[in-house]
Amino acid sequence: MRKSIPFILLALSLGLILLSNTMYNSGSPGAKTGSPLDGATCAQCHNSTVSSAEWISTNIPESGYVPGQKYVISLNVSDATAVKIGFELTAESTVGKQGAFSITDDARTKLTNVNKSVTHKSAGVAPVDGKISWNVEWTAPISGTGDITFYAAINGANGNNSTSGDKIYTSKHTVKEATKNAVTHLKTPNISVYPNPAHGFFFVESQVDIESITVFDISGKAITQLDKIGESKTQVNLDNYKPGLYIVKTKTKEGEKAHKIQLF
Repeated sequence: MRKSIPFILLALSLGLILLSNTMYNSGSPGAKTGSPLDGATCAQCHNSTVSSAEWISTNIPESGYVPGQKYVISLNVSDATAVKIGFELTAESTVGKQGAFSITDDARTKLTNVNKSVTHKSAGVAPVDGKISWNVEWTAPISGTGDITFYAAINGANGNNSTSGDKIYTSKHTVKEATKNAVTHLKTPNISVYPNPAHGFFFVESQVDIESITVFDISGKAITQLDKIGESKTQVNLDNYKPGLYIVKTKTKEGEKAHKIQLF
């Protein structure tokens, strides 16, 4: 028996609703934070107006972020009527995405948008008394990046198995880069990194024993780390690294020091 056109259209509509709910439950598809680079939020699919809220917070001090340091970025949402709440969070400067996110709550959050954003998982969307929070670790980018703004779009879903009636929010929070005078807690021990430019390997040498060496890519993401070295000179291999600019942060009992190194 041939199915009628209205029946087919109804089936397609139900399928689209289920797909929309699945995408929401499993996280944002990416580039939906409402940031200048993303240019969109969840409102385009949920037929909703957008409200703003101040829900992003960090442990970055007022003096600013220190390049290469790790910080906790928090999103604390309040919506008394939402049955489920999801989000996407990113970090940008005027020239692009900045820093590197690391997941600290694998059960409730994950990376999206080519690892440049963070979003919820299905296990991380249930508010308690209308409130829900997520935390993520963020590594600050290299020196000279300047002001960075965190952007988030939040979907407060009413649970009616459709995209109608949901509430969309945006939030943003700007932090500055610490000046050299502000970074008073970091000493500058006498450390050498050579050869520079380098190919295949380089050496790190200090007047005292080296505790650790961390290598960051240009976005501020830590790509390798050597701990408990206990020697004043050590070799760092670069066989698997692509040519480009990297940051080498060395820690000794006298403090920390960062060097830029060019690989070819």
